[in-house]
Amino acid sequence: MVSASLDDAQFLADDLSQLLALGDALSSREPAMIASTVDAVIRTRGVDSLATAGGVDSARLRQAVRTLGPDDLGFLNALVERLLAESNVRATAAHPIRENAKRKAGKRKD
Repeated sequence: MVSASLDDAQFLADDLSQLLALGDALSSREPAMIASTVDAVIRTRGVDSLATAGGVDSARLRQAVRTLGPDDLGFLNALVERLLAESNVRATAAHPIRENAKRKAGKRKD
């Protein structure tokens, strides 16, 4: 599907956007969303690259992506958390619109 590839390239262009997309998908606990996002990130970045960056075995990552069972979701969550921590990024920093709304709400005078 060409449009999906263009969207992947546009929205998953760097490591940070890939990790944040994975984190959001895993947080949703919706198997279809998780599978779609994992697939998009792997098509953009590659399994071996993601595994190497996260310090995990490529075969284990491939197995987790194939089955997406409870243990696999835990494995993927741990991988994303590890990579985010290494990037010194927190999940809330991923949402500048949400953070901006919080700042504005704090400045409001009632």
